[in-house]
Amino acid sequence: MPRPPIGSRVLIQAINRSAVLNAVKTHGPISRTEVARRTGLSPAAITSRTADLIRDDLVFEKATGDSRVGRRPILLALNRRGRCVVGLKLTEPRGIGGLADLEATILQDQTAALRGRTPEAVPQLSIL
Repeated sequence: MPRPPIGSRVLIQAINRSAVLNAVKTHGPISRTEVARRTGLSPAAITSRTADLIRDDLVFEKATGDSRVGRRPILLALNRRGRCVVGLKLTEPRGIGGLADLEATILQDQTAALRGRTPEAVPQLSIL
């Protein structure tokens, strides 16, 4: 019987983490039960991956939701300021840099002229 590739558990956890984060980003605020329904992951997987995302400051428990029976669910929301994304676009005459939060809201952007047409000109850009 062939052995599974080394790191397959880690890969599956990363895929599940991405699925949970994507569900919260797309449908949040959202309960863990609803995340499980939308992703097809088990409640145990949701609990583990949600704990990771909260620890890493990417997701937070926002409020309690409505429930007709039982305990009110705790809703998860994306912490849009938990991380930032940097983008750089190079065109022939200039470089354009941007800094955005996790909801793709631009926090800062800047344009600077390239000082030549060689690869050595790129590191000389003073963007962000």
